[in-house]
Amino acid sequence: MDQQQKPQDRQEQQQSKTSAQSTIPQRRQLLSTPAWQPKSRRQQRGQKAKSSAKERQLDQQIWLLHQAMVEKLLAAPQQATRIQQQLDERYQQGLLRHGEYLFWSTALLQLDQPELFRQSLLGDDAQSRKYRRRTALSALLTEAERQAIFSGLPPVAE
Repeated sequence: MDQQQKPQDRQEQQQSKTSAQSTIPQRRQLLSTPAWQPKSRRQQRGQKAKSSAKERQLDQQIWLLHQAMVEKLLAAPQQATRIQQQLDERYQQGLLRHGEYLFWSTALLQLDQPELFRQSLLGDDAQSRKYRRRTALSALLTEAERQAIFSGLPPVAE
């Protein structure tokens, strides 16, 4: 019985070797193609993303909205407590990552220093643009105020 099993085992081993050998060139071919390159998130973050005209225009519109929100918050700082409560709730529910939570929380702490507050929320770096796209200052402007901001802007090109 042992002798009968050994030839079967040998055949299976040979078949697995040949199948493994046939997939090695395929794997090499996949790895050598320039379209597929495994990268970690850290490596991907370091690359500058090319932004389209549409994205730049959207960022400009979001920046204008936030400029109005900043001025409204500076005029009525009591609304910051409501925004901070919303931040805390969203963070506890897992809707905000830690870095985003810190960005908005520290910005609200700088409300008593108007220039620093403006700089932190209206910065032109990639991180600020990313956080402004997922703003924590929602429901601060009325619809009429939003329309007044957008009335002088061209429509977003699609």
